[in-house]
Amino acid sequence: MLDLGFIQKILNPNIQTHFIKNDNYYFNCLSQSQKDIYNRILSGLQRLDREISIPRLSTNEIFMIFNRVLLDNPLIFYVTQFKVSSGMMGSQSSFVPIYKYDRRFIEQSSNTILSYLQNFDKIKNNRYPNIGIKGV
Repeated sequence: MLDLGFIQKILNPNIQTHFIKNDNYYFNCLSQSQKDIYNRILSGLQRLDREISIPRLSTNEIFMIFNRVLLDNPLIFYVTQFKVSSGMMGSQSSFVPIYKYDRRFIEQSSNTILSYLQNFDKIKNNRYPNIGIKGV
């Protein structure tokens, strides 16, 4: 069973560094139905699911949504490709991410990255307390 602690750290709103907190720019460029698929893919990738059920779409549209997930979420460094399979009669497709690393390495690397970013944020705030971008 996957320990979701590292994912909670990724989504922690108390970490105020621009490397983690984003405005979901690419998400906001999508239609509502595309946003729903984006959220399914994002949640599945964060849980390291082997297969994610999404509505049947063209490969180009799935590719576009997947790329926007990655652009908005740079800490999802561990997947760069996917496969899609669809049944002949169904309205659903299976989005199958191809993970570059095993689960253990992903968890360890994510924790290390988050630790560095938290330290960076502390150093930045101590050295330059009056400099900052609000809402970032």
